[in-house]
Amino acid sequence: MIKKTLIVICGIFMNTLQANYSCIYELSQSRREELHQLYQQAWWANTRTRQDVDVIVDNSLPIGFIDDSTGALVGFVRIISDRFKYAFIFDVILQEEYRGKGLGKVLMESALNHPALKKVTVFELHCRPELAAFYEKFGFKEDFEGLKALRLKRVAA
Repeated sequence: MIKKTLIVICGIFMNTLQANYSCIYELSQSRREELHQLYQQAWWANTRTRQDVDVIVDNSLPIGFIDDSTGALVGFVRIISDRFKYAFIFDVILQEEYRGKGLGKVLMESALNHPALKKVTVFELHCRPELAAFYEKFGFKEDFEGLKALRLKRVAA
């Protein structure tokens, strides 16, 4: 049921685009290779290995966008959630030539409306300051309601 609902939700948002795209919610090994190549184009992800991609995909709710005319993976977003209250959105990424065509909006709408997250009331993400305005269009704010975001960075084992 969730898979069918996902297809419907993605289709609703995809109808706003001029070209034909499809959403996928499971990434085959060949799609994971494409994702690895997509990550190599991003300054924030270009050190990720192919094995890292497997860990990332296996431990999150992935959404990939396929250009139906080429069959290529052109966009991706992933969500990590307790599926009760909190969801964290990561790795909103599009191939450069697909930016500015509304796909980023569809990626975000698909993530925010994922049926596995219907009970979630708090979505969070991290972005560069110059991208904040894009995410604010979806209701994201810097206000943590009096809370302070903290981060602990450690060396991976």
